Amino acid sequence: MKPIPFSKDLFTYPSEEIAALVPDALGFAASVSITRSTSRIINDEVAVFVGASYFRAVAQNMNYGLSARGLAIDTVLPSGEEFPDFRKFWIHEPQPDAKDISFYALLDGPSVAGAYHFVVHPGKETVIDVELTLFLP
Repeated sequence: MKPIPFSKDLFTYPSEEIAALVPDALGFAASVSITRSTSRIINDEVAVFVGASYFRAVAQNMNYGLSARGLAIDTVLPSGEEFPDFRKFWIHEPQPDAKDISFYALLDGPSVAGAYHFVVHPGKETVIDVELTLFLP
């Protein structure tokens, strides 16, 4: 895995004024998108992991619904919420006849770290098996 440097040239903006509001060193949110198709033209997403530890899956021929977090801490305390980030992903390259995709993620936050193993089973109903180990200070 190698970082992709941010460039404003990768995007189309509706006006020069909007483009001027985008910082040159903005960067990207972490994103992993899993699709049913190997074609870059057909967008048939199965699951997406975007920003912090947020992820969601979608069933075949459906629209996205609920989302999940890898971990949320202190969500009701007045001290504020902590949402650790998925910092890195390691994806097993599936065989051409594979029925699922397996990958690992590293979770990191101020008060916890974690190792996650996801197995995504696309189909009429999309299922994600999750195994994890959390490490507390």
